[in-house]
Amino acid sequence: MDAGGRYKVGRHGGVVVPPGTEVDLSELTEDTIPFFNKYFSFEVDKPSGKEYCWYTVSPDGECILDRCPKHPNIVYATGFTGTGFKLGPTVGDILTGMILGRDHGFDISPFGAARFTDFKTQYRLHSKY
Repeated sequence: MDAGGRYKVGRHGGVVVPPGTEVDLSELTEDTIPFFNKYFSFEVDKPSGKEYCWYTVSPDGECILDRCPKHPNIVYATGFTGTGFKLGPTVGDILTGMILGRDHGFDISPFGAARFTDFKTQYRLHSKY
């Protein structure tokens, strides 16, 4: 619930579109209202407002945790697209281990940047009602 007493309901995912593209949100509204009414103790018939935001995603939709090959003293974590908050403590432990040269106990090879050889940045529309 925000400061105005409204609930924000979002739909993760969405369509991949170029930045600046006008998007019709009516279909997303039609899907979201039944979801809201199913899981909340009161019903709504229309949203009090609609907005959407853009975020970039990696080609496979997963985050990137790695060390810079040309500058091994640089480690990075990026591309969480909304999942970073819940993964924050674990990613923090992993990055700390990488920086300090300690074993962090996780196999992060599936999240390395080397998995991408030729890709284009995608911009995904994320809707909120």
